Amino acid sequence: MSRITKSLVAGLSAALIASTAVVTGLMAPQAAAAPQTEQDALVLRYTAPAPLNRWQEQALPIGNGALGASIFGQVTNDEVFLNEKTLWTGGPGVDGYRYGNYPESEIEQRRANLEQVRDTINENGSMTAGAVANLLGQPKLGYGSYQSFGRLQFAFDNGAGTATGYERSLDIDNSIAKVTYTVGQTTFTREYFASYPDNVIVSGALRPMPGSARGAAGGQIRTPPMWVVGRLRSLRVAAQEAK
Repeated sequence: MSRITKSLVAGLSAALIASTAVVTGLMAPQAAAAPQTEQDALVLRYTAPAPLNRWQEQALPIGNGALGASIFGQVTNDEVFLNEKTLWTGGPGVDGYRYGNYPESEIEQRRANLEQVRDTINENGSMTAGAVANLLGQPKLGYGSYQSFGRLQFAFDNGAGTATGYERSLDIDNSIAKVTYTVGQTTFTREYFASYPDNVIVSGALRPMPGSARGAAGGQIRTPPMWVVGRLRSLRVAAQEAK
């Protein structure tokens, strides 16, 4: 290797080492983990009951698509509206219901309409949904509509006095609706939830247990004196006294 070549190689090696050192020195340190902040609870809160005739606008919904309930949270005379997905006004057994099929007398015309739709799309490249529906659609005869399952009515004995500190809430994180208020020195609480695996809607009324020391002092005993369980698919409502 000539002196010039050796000098050139040495110079390139030195430059490479220097550039590596510069790049290494400029590399940013590993970013620290972002601080974790606790998310605020997702809870809807209201300071008044929902009127019993305003279930669509003001009642708190619980449920899972198969069954559901609307919670109003009235203090003395309360109701819970119930729904179950299979309760419809129409369907099989109703006059005019055809399972979505065309009447025999219209089948040939529908086939001709289908050909017209195909020809129009082939010719123009598209066709509006309304125009297709006019040619191929049919009215929903006997289809029916979703219906309310019914109402559970409650009459609560809150003792003498006016309710204060009222709150009606829906905890979205935990899927629990709650109603709480105070009469005198006693706080009353009701909780509601729907369970898809058990196919039930549960309402628990938490209140002081008569004759207890804490009850006499106005404290709340968190042992529910009654659970009301609606097993909607078997059309049965059961009440169980707490032990």
